[in-house]
Amino acid sequence: TSDQAPLIETLMRSLTNVLNELHRAEAGEESGAWIVARVRFDGSRITLDRGFDSLPDWYPASGRPTLRALTWEMQQRSRRWRPAWATLLPS
Repeated sequence: TSDQAPLIETLMRSLTNVLNELHRAEAGEESGAWIVARVRFDGSRITLDRGFDSLPDWYPASGRPTLRALTWEMQQRSRRWRPAWATLLPS
């Protein structure tokens, strides 16, 4: 929303690095990882929400992941952990 101040570049880079590391740490060889995340800060507490097999209601329609990104993520998962819609992705 317009009342949210953008992060300065160094903080954005740091947050991006933390999220990348968390994504890698939480990704299992079998299960894959979350496909989207949301970070919120209320002045004293940081909240992290993640979406694993579908896009959550809070995810903006204008920022949908690319087919390439979704295909890559689903290829990281064993067949057992791929949602049914993954068969619709390009190979």
